[in-house]
Amino acid sequence: MISFFSVMIYVTSIIAIVVTLVFYAGILMSNKNISSGQVYTSCSAQLKTCKVSSVVFVLVYWFCVSGLSKKECLKGYAALSKVCSRFGCIWIVFAVVNIALSIVMTITNKDSEAMTTMGKLRSSCFLMGIIFLVFSVVLKVG
Repeated sequence: MISFFSVMIYVTSIIAIVVTLVFYAGILMSNKNISSGQVYTSCSAQLKTCKVSSVVFVLVYWFCVSGLSKKECLKGYAALSKVCSRFGCIWIVFAVVNIALSIVMTITNKDSEAMTTMGKLRSSCFLMGIIFLVFSVVLKVG
């Protein structure tokens, strides 16, 4: 059961990461089918669902591991902390890359709709990175 939650943390996080990459690519290539605000709004609910699901699976995994023996519990916490640290760093890197891309887009005079979408993605990436890194720190301390 615990391994299922571990796999689902990866699956939901990877789906969210891939969708974010698709938006970045669409914006950079000026593909209106991907980068328009209307498309972002339509996909945003699914993207948020994946991100929230990954956090929920972390919490469920944490809860399940807490019921094991002390040795297994600490081992589970360490494994989950490593996963959270990895995804936290990935999301923060995405946010920093977003900042760099936004600067380039400003210099090249991209449209304001693309810049708005980039801003929404950047905020979301920072938030996910912070959430996962906080989990990682709490699990290491706990």
